Amino acid sequence: MLRAQVTPQRSELTPVLEADQIVGEEVRVSIDEFRGHVLLDIRVFADFTPARVRMPTKKGISIQVVQLPDLIKALQDAAATARKLGLLSDGR
Repeated sequence: MLRAQVTPQRSELTPVLEADQIVGEEVRVSIDEFRGHVLLDIRVFADFTPARVRMPTKKGISIQVVQLPDLIKALQDAAATARKLGLLSDGR
C-alpha cells in the first residue's frame, strides 16, 4: 500500500511516500538535505526494537534531486518492459 505522509523528524515540507513491503518493513521515499546537498532518498525502514519503532536500514539509495527526472525516466522504461513481459498489468 502506498500513502503520503509527513514525518515529524523532517521538515513539514518534505513529502514521504511509504510502501509496506513485508511485515516489519516499509520503503520510504523522501527529500532531505545532507551536508548541504538536497537528496532524494529511497530507503527500507525496519522494526529493530521491541517498541516496533521503524528505523532506516542500509538498504536504499540517495541521489541528488537534480537526477530525479533521469530516475523517473528509467523507472518508466522499466515499468514498460515489465508490462511487455507480462509482469505488470496495464492498471498497475
